[in-house]
Amino acid sequence: QVLDREQAPVDPGFLDYHYYGVHNPDVVDELGTDPEDLEKHYKEFGQKEGRDPNTGRAIEHEEEKRKKEDAWKKFYYELMKLLEEETEAEEEKTYTISFFIAHPYSAQNPGGSDTCSTSHGSSAPAGAEVTVYASRLPGYNIGPDVRVIDSSGKVITSRNGTAASTTATVLTFTMPEGDVTINVT
Repeated sequence: QVLDREQAPVDPGFLDYHYYGVHNPDVVDELGTDPEDLEKHYKEFGQKEGRDPNTGRAIEHEEEKRKKEDAWKKFYYELMKLLEEETEAEEEKTYTISFFIAHPYSAQNPGGSDTCSTSHGSSAPAGAEVTVYASRLPGYNIGPDVRVIDSSGKVITSRNGTAASTTATVLTFTMPEGDVTINVT
C-alpha cells in the first residue's frame, strides 16, 4: 500500500525498514532484512547514494524531480520558440535589388534621365513577385530596354522597350535567393 502525503513521514532521519528493504532489493540480497544491518547500510551508503529512507521522502523527491522536469520542459519550449522565430526570420531574409541605368544618348538630352523602381523598393525576400517600372528617357519615342540579372550574371527576365511603351517598360519577376541587378538602357 502506498501512503499519501499526509500519512507519510518526511523526516530524512526516520528509516522505515520495511520501505527501505522493499525498495532496495540489492541491499536485502546482500545483507538480509535485519533492521540494524539495514540502518547501518543506510547511514554509511544509502544517504550518500540518494536512497529514500521512507515513503514521505520518496514523495518529496518525486515532487522535486517533477519540478525540475517542468523547469526543463519550460526551458525546452522557450528554446524551441526562439529557434522557430530565428527560422522564420531567416526565411524572411531579403536580397538586394540594385539598378544600373545606362544613358547612351545623354549628350543629345543632357537634362533627361531614365528612372527605374520596383514594387519592393531596393530589396525583396526570395520568392516575392517583384514588378519593375522603368520610365523612358524624356525626348525619346521608345521605352527603355530592361533586363533583370541574378548574382551569377544570368538574365532572369528581360523586356525590350517599344514604341507602344513610350512612357514606361513594365515587367514582373520572382525574386531569387540572391541579389539582382536591373539594367535599364
